[in-house]
Amino acid sequence: MEHVQELWIMYNQCANLLAELLGGTGGIVGEYGEHLALQHYGGKRLPASNKSADIEGPNGKLYQVKSRKLSGSTSTTQLGIIRSWDFDVLVVMIFDAKGYLLKALEISKDVAQALAKPNNHQNGYVITTDQAFFNHPQGKDITSDIAKFTPLAEDVLVKKPDAILAAPKHHAPMTKMQKAVALEIVNVTPKKGIHFSNINEATPVWWLDIPTWEIESEKLELITFVLHDPDGRRLHVLEIPTAFLRENIKSLCFWSKKTGDFYSFVLSTDPKNKFTNIRPIDSGLDFSKFLKKSVPTP
Repeated sequence: MEHVQELWIMYNQCANLLAELLGGTGGIVGEYGEHLALQHYGGKRLPASNKSADIEGPNGKLYQVKSRKLSGSTSTTQLGIIRSWDFDVLVVMIFDAKGYLLKALEISKDVAQALAKPNNHQNGYVITTDQAFFNHPQGKDITSDIAKFTPLAEDVLVKKPDAILAAPKHHAPMTKMQKAVALEIVNVTPKKGIHFSNINEATPVWWLDIPTWEIESEKLELITFVLHDPDGRRLHVLEIPTAFLRENIKSLCFWSKKTGDFYSFVLSTDPKNKFTNIRPIDSGLDFSKFLKKSVPTP
């Protein structure tokens, strides 16, 4: 019985921490789905008071995000109630019982309306995620795109295109370095505007969240990224002018959470486009020209 009590406390601690990090109200699955959609599309997350859309993309397109975690073997479930159609695209994400991504689908509002059934009790509409839904000819499978930001399940729903099969799944633990050690090696003094990243375990990228005030402040001329590259046994130091970031602010991904507002950077580790920001997916900002030095690690 004590074991059950310990698990209960651990569960709540993890749930509360995750809710805080996602900047939400505690609906963890829904908040996580919105978080992933923001990584993919970019733009900004809309406040909870907006009942129609969750994400506003860089081009003004509105996305409503519905996420479900399955508890059994069936993929059929009902999405949360839709009470307003004041959005452009419905994004649906399905996770397995362990939290791994099974399916991500994008459909237009018109198709969603055609598939929805009225629910008078809840004063809205519901959509059932049956095979007709997953295989709708006007649906766009974005599973492989979302899998860049979250672990993919072994049994992807419906079909496994080559892009999904090639997506990262479970990675072996990577060698990590502490920020203080890294800064000492590259001889960088800890201060405002200095940010460090190991390679992300879920997918091979450098991921940094930069407070908006650092980019918006004209008093801070440079933001420094110190990036640990264990495969190349290097620490890369990039010095990025804040003026450059302000000029390209629309190509950055804004993220608001309880601890403040941030711009997220996801930099590729692929030699073909190393240091290119890949979030949002069409960002294309190349930071390689700001590489100051690469220092060998012990």
